[in-house]
Amino acid sequence: MKNLAKILKCSVIIALLFANGLLFSGCAAVIVGSALGAVGGYAISRDIVAGASDKDYEALWDAALEVSNSMGIVKRQDRQKGTMQFNIGNTNVVVISLEKLTAKTSQLKVRAKKHHFPDLKMAEKVFIRIMDTAK
Repeated sequence: MKNLAKILKCSVIIALLFANGLLFSGCAAVIVGSALGAVGGYAISRDIVAGASDKDYEALWDAALEVSNSMGIVKRQDRQKGTMQFNIGNTNVVVISLEKLTAKTSQLKVRAKKHHFPDLKMAEKVFIRIMDTAK
């Protein structure tokens, strides 16, 4: 009986994830639970990792700049627009976007490419490092 309930629960979750993917017009999205301090989770789509945080814009910006400088070479940054690009070696290009949602919440988006193809593992790694670094 327990196994049947478990199978039913898993089937419902899979169906909901599939339906959620359809809503993104063919762009499969996954919501990932996280133990990141101020983030309840983050979303991974075809080419981006994004999440909202109750950490303020300035703290996220400073953390993004610190992580970018430690992982690679910052090529461009615009604090007012909330965009930053850095390279890791000759193959990876990472673009970070920050948006102030409210006075106390901000959204962080990280897009990473390797040889012009999405690199979700790198994007997720950068996203988590920024959230861990932000104070």
